[in-house]
Amino acid sequence: MPPLFLLFLVACIYPFSSLPANIDINSDKINISLMGDLEGTSIILKIKDDKGKKIGVFKPSSGSTNHRGEYAMTVLGHTIGFDIFPDAIITSLKPETINKVINLLENVKFTGFYGAKHVLHMKRKEQNRKSMIQDLKKLVEAGQPLEGVLKLWVYNIQFYVPLGSMRGFSSHQLKKYLNAKNSMPEHKPFIIKQCTKLFKPYGCYYGHSFEDEIARDMSSLLLLDAILANRDRFAGGNIHFRSVDGKVIEKENKFIYPAVRLLALDNGAVLFPNDYYAFKLLKKFNISRFVKKHVTELKKFFKQDNGKIADKLKLTGKEAGITVTNAKLVFNYIDGLEKKYGGNIWFKE
Repeated sequence: MPPLFLLFLVACIYPFSSLPANIDINSDKINISLMGDLEGTSIILKIKDDKGKKIGVFKPSSGSTNHRGEYAMTVLGHTIGFDIFPDAIITSLKPETINKVINLLENVKFTGFYGAKHVLHMKRKEQNRKSMIQDLKKLVEAGQPLEGVLKLWVYNIQFYVPLGSMRGFSSHQLKKYLNAKNSMPEHKPFIIKQCTKLFKPYGCYYGHSFEDEIARDMSSLLLLDAILANRDRFAGGNIHFRSVDGKVIEKENKFIYPAVRLLALDNGAVLFPNDYYAFKLLKKFNISRFVKKHVTELKKFFKQDNGKIADKLKLTGKEAGITVTNAKLVFNYIDGLEKKYGGNIWFKE
């Protein structure tokens, strides 16, 4: 592996690129296929151009995925300057394009066996496939489009179970820095490691980052989860890391990313009414240290009336109300922590 002294010693943020301007996913030049068996239980479509280059993924609402919530999470993240969410837009498939998707779904079954721990995953995905076929046929009959969120394809990524599972996060060495009772994380090198035999190319992935960056990213992600009522952050594969500069060093079965940050790809299991699971996780895990800028910007955003919030996040009025209710709970929780612990609840800038 490259020696640590070759890494940047200051925080570097490489923003995502944007989706192509005026992209038309109903164009004949667009190729649509299904994502793999283990790539989410919801129905997700892979979008490529006519040269086979991956553009993004199209996620309609299916299973536990709310496509408006997926978009809202991205917009909130970008609004507060939290750059771990790839670019996203709300768009639609026309009936003639929907027919292509129906054909894809009718010619596949999610019944493969990938070990006992994935049996329930596959069962849910197969159920979602069948339900989606019926829903899509109704849309075609009515001549209606299928709305969803189109998200930028991100290259050079890997899931990270040690932060993406309940058990892993509970014992992770960086979790202590999210507690205001403990010392602040330092800006010192931290290596993220994940080995996989599920997704190609198989092998072990090493991402070079910094303790304070990962701790800050995780804190702000859980903060947004509480506001959007995300029930699925700790499913195992819903936290990733990405090569922020696109560089990858390959050596045998090792893949080394010289500079990484966390990445939040799957954020759609959100906006359930009267569901405070994600908020309760803040207390369960003693999450009591936050990025002050992110909290300040969120408070500013939620001072708007519900109508403006719904418009900016492209939510229904009811869904916007859920975010407002949850935001008030979160802000009261943070204000209480500040009274108790003072400035120690804020990460160093």
